[in-house]
Order: sequence, then structure tokens, then C-alpha cells
Amino acid sequence: MEVPQTMAKGEYFGELALTSAEPRSATATAIVPSLCLRVAGEQFREIFLADPIARAEFELKHLQKGA
Repeated sequence: MEVPQTMAKGEYFGELALTSAEPRSATATAIVPSLCLRVAGEQFREIFLADPIARAEFELKHLQKGA
């Protein structure tokens, strides 16, 4: 069983489902009023193709998470 984590402003979740063919593996529950953005897989890939800096930042953060 995974231990719940608290996320700060600007953090994201669900990226593993966008970078692989596997279904999402996490559930998020907001404990304060929150604004979330939903990005479809195709949109996510388009962002990476159009913005190499965004891709590099994502990959660096992904590596730092230890995933």
C-alpha cells in the first residue's frame, strides 16, 4: 500500500500514464480547493514536440522523483 503524499502548487501527477501505454496507477484527492488541468495523451505529446525545454524539464523532474 502506497503512503499518501502532499503536493505543492505547480506539482503534477498522472504523468506515468501519459508516458507509457499503461493505465494510471494513482488516485488524487484534494484536501483544499484546487484547480487541476487535464491533459490528454495526444496533447501531452504535442507539447513535447513543440517545446523541447518543457520536455527536458519534465524528464529531469521525472528522474528526480526516482521513477
